[in-house]
Amino acid sequence: MPQPFDESTDAILRSSDDLDFPVHRAVLALASPFFRDMFSIPQPDSELKVPIIPVAESSLILEKLLGTWYPGMEAAVTFDRIDQLAEVLELAVLKYEFRVAGPIMRRYLHDYLDTDAVGVYAIACRYHWGDLARKAARHSLKLSLPCVLRNATPQLRHIPANLYHALLRYHNACSSVSGSLGLLVLSSRTWAWMICTNDSCSAPKTLLNQTRKFLL
Repeated sequence: MPQPFDESTDAILRSSDDLDFPVHRAVLALASPFFRDMFSIPQPDSELKVPIIPVAESSLILEKLLGTWYPGMEAAVTFDRIDQLAEVLELAVLKYEFRVAGPIMRRYLHDYLDTDAVGVYAIACRYHWGDLARKAARHSLKLSLPCVLRNATPQLRHIPANLYHALLRYHNACSSVSGSLGLLVLSSRTWAWMICTNDSCSAPKTLLNQTRKFLL
């Protein structure tokens, strides 16, 4: 939650739902060219001892935005879903240009590698985090290709189609390579080589009626 006022507080960020976040202009200016430029512009005289800066974000989003990096406000920030994390990351990196926030929030993305690898891949591509994009691509191999195709994450709208196509080609190539290795073909229906365990996957389970292939 917002920190209490103290003698050194010299600005207030007011959320769209009218919750005040007392901050220090020097801290914001050091962390963000956006605020540095704002504070360099002469302001009209005001009766307010501490200037109030209205922002478009809700208190929930603003709290998470500041809570990831602002001194004294650091907390165990959690995100309800990857789309919320992506929203806060976009504000931090692209709108407010908090240079310290990007690397910090990047770590939060690792929590979604097992549940939304394609979403992590899309976000990593958007911010040119190549190593994380490659890691997410590898994690996507835990899903069947039909599952990847049927559960297109909203984050894909932020990257060029060729990057999504590259992921699908990678997925298909890995499947082809595994099929060309020394394989033991079993007819048992007890096991399956590539069955998606993601609850959100709507891929048909007809694979259960097919012959299984196992890597030796």
